[in-house]
Amino acid sequence: MSKKSIKCGLFKGSLKVVFFYSLLIFLYFLRSNKIGKLLCTLITMKLK
Repeated sequence: MSKKSIKCGLFKGSLKVVFFYSLLIFLYFLRSNKIGKLLCTLITMKLK
């Protein structure tokens, strides 16, 4: 692997991590209000 492809892989990996954490924070903020709680229950029911 060249240095360029390693950097590219790291960049893509960090993007995934950032996306994942922003999603978690978004869900956490949603959960703090009633509409968010409703959405969370709907999402979890669909996942199960």
